[in-house]
Amino acid sequence: MTTPGRDAAPRPHMRNLSVFCGSSPGTNPAIADATVALGHAMVAADIGLVYG
Repeated sequence: MTTPGRDAAPRPHMRNLSVFCGSSPGTNPAIADATVALGHAMVAADIGLVYG
């Protein structure tokens, strides 16, 4: 077993995140809010988006 920060190997930086998108926004506003928050977090972390 490894201890994070001590024994674990450093992780490479994630450059892109792949997602599958539906054809409609849906009806749950919480999902839309979470999607916007994820987008902002990805921009802040310099992570690209690959979608389909």
